[in-house]
Amino acid sequence: MASPRDPDYDVVAGVEDQVFEGVEDIDAQFRQATEATRGEVLMYGGRLARTVYHSTCGGRTESAEKVWGTDFPYLRSVFCEDCRKSPAWRWEYRMSLAEGKRIARALGVPAGYDLRIEVAGRTPTGRARNVRLTLGGVMRVIEASRFRQAAGYARVKSLWMEIDPVGDGWRFTGNGYGHVVGMCQWGTNGMAQWGAGYRKILARYYPMTRVASRSGRPDPWARDAGGRP
Repeated sequence: MASPRDPDYDVVAGVEDQVFEGVEDIDAQFRQATEATRGEVLMYGGRLARTVYHSTCGGRTESAEKVWGTDFPYLRSVFCEDCRKSPAWRWEYRMSLAEGKRIARALGVPAGYDLRIEVAGRTPTGRARNVRLTLGGVMRVIEASRFRQAAGYARVKSLWMEIDPVGDGWRFTGNGYGHVVGMCQWGTNGMAQWGAGYRKILARYYPMTRVASRSGRPDPWARDAGGRP
């Protein structure tokens, strides 16, 4: 909205906007929530906040700086235990040798039978920072996000993962689903189930922001990250 990607629209039908498919089939409860908050926006430092979100953080979100290299003070790592009901709270994926070789070739490593795949460095929250691919005397260290993209987001669900050789392939085990920056959707659902309102939810995932009217005037009931009215 603040910096539209195109003059004709603000959202797209992809994962970056949660596959937005239009307003025709939106449930009544979501329409009611939209009407109840009409005109409200989330602000930081006099500007619209970048309210990114993901499926499941797995226990702790990641900072934008660690994921995208851009620091937003309100997109920092926060703890979240309310997404435990997500099917991706804990996950496992078995990668075959053939699939590992395909991924290695796609990332520029000629793959053979002695291919090794391992985590090489982690962020402060424990997510993989890089992945090392080794074959004979050839070694390549790549960004873990590139490896995840090549493997498939639905298979390697997040970078909070362990990689263990099993048989002639690998077992990936991890926590969460998505880039894990900003709002955890399953965590939001969990908070709502124990009675948290939307302002409390926003304060958890976007600390130091405030709810304001579209004109920029603060909402009289808004709270900042410290919980002050």
